[in-house]
Amino acid sequence: LMMNSKLPDLEYRPAILLIAFNRPDFFKARILTLEKLTKNSSQIYIAIDGPRSGNKKDILAINEILAILESSPLYASVKLIKSNRNKGCDDHIVESIDEVLKTHNSLIVIEDDVSLSNSGINRLLEMTQKVANEGQINPIVTMSGLSRKGWIGKNSWRRSLYFSAWGFGINRDFWKLHCLDKNISNSTELQVKLEKSKNWKKISKRKQMLWLERMSRINYDYSIQRTIFLENLQTFAPIFRIAD
Repeated sequence: LMMNSKLPDLEYRPAILLIAFNRPDFFKARILTLEKLTKNSSQIYIAIDGPRSGNKKDILAINEILAILESSPLYASVKLIKSNRNKGCDDHIVESIDEVLKTHNSLIVIEDDVSLSNSGINRLLEMTQKVANEGQINPIVTMSGLSRKGWIGKNSWRRSLYFSAWGFGINRDFWKLHCLDKNISNSTELQVKLEKSKNWKKISKRKQMLWLERMSRINYDYSIQRTIFLENLQTFAPIFRIAD
């Protein structure tokens, strides 16, 4: 898939959303990578969840994260989304995506324990931009079952049935659709939509049972996977994984 080299206005250039909580070592590694991005015109957002009630270690860790950020050359340009209370992983990430997509057409999401090189981040940004420019709503993921170790060949994007939260890109149109689909709680309505999905029918009965159980949970990534099945969508994934 060819990349569009023309960079649009900032609102339509994918934003970068870095998710953090109480792991300053991971956070520092991600910040150092972001500092190495060259010719980056994407707005960087950093979302830090609040401390758990009565947890002094969380408070110390979050303060250390803020100190790392304040000492970074990125500090003056990043936008901080900081919660005073602990929302938990799923709500924290979902609400942060909601906030960023108020002013940006698309974004990439990197949790602090996801290791992506600066070139990997650029590839994810470019593909997220391309998908949005072409009016598609397919999410982009950086994970694959294949590692480059021992393999020879060029990495490229392919279509996949599956979503992974291990570094991903989405746009506003997909998120609007997802926000509607995630509120479907009626089992009959859910089954009717799934039966109309060609991609759902492609997977075995055993896998369908497995995914029905997973999609019944509150995890935000399983919820996104449910939308992908319900709307007969696919993701774009690399042949060889980009994230570690």
